Amino acid sequence: MAPAGAAVMSNYEEEEIFRPIADFSPSLWGDYFHSFSVDNQVAVEYAHEIETLKEYIVRPCLWNNID
Repeated sequence: MAPAGAAVMSNYEEEEIFRPIADFSPSLWGDYFHSFSVDNQVAVEYAHEIETLKEYIVRPCLWNNID
């Protein structure tokens, strides 16, 4: 006895599946992001600035919760 899924599978095999082929133009950015690198010193400066801004945002939120 064949499993129930086998009968369903045979129905799909009989249908012809049409998949259109897309011919997209090359990306505007190309491989720009594949070769992008950040200087470590710049990354450290960004991280420090982010932490400073986090404190600037979190403090007022905590003050509002004290009330």
